[in-house]
Amino acid sequence: MIACKDLKVPIDEAIPLALIFNELINNVKKHTLGHHGVKIEISATLNKTDLFIVFKDHGPGLPDDSDWKNTKSMGMKTIHLMSQQLKAQTNVYSNDNGFVFELRLKRKSAQMSA
Repeated sequence: MIACKDLKVPIDEAIPLALIFNELINNVKKHTLGHHGVKIEISATLNKTDLFIVFKDHGPGLPDDSDWKNTKSMGMKTIHLMSQQLKAQTNVYSNDNGFVFELRLKRKSAQMSA
């Protein structure tokens, strides 16, 4: 489920965001095999100062001892590095419903259509 309107961001933000979402979706495919009914939810909200994006899956979540910023996983390293390139604040965690990735990006010129 995608809960956002069309989002337009500058190319220097669009490419890292695309790489982040590519890795998040690949992680769902890789780590949720055998988990039936796995759903992905993506939401984006935009205010005067920030773009806030939330990616959730309803899979098994992260291992309890996981440190996503200091992992050997190339996918998670890519997500962390692209988030740093964007100078975005991130929050990654698991809850009873699965994995959650939150990204807050200071707004340059992002726009959402009505």
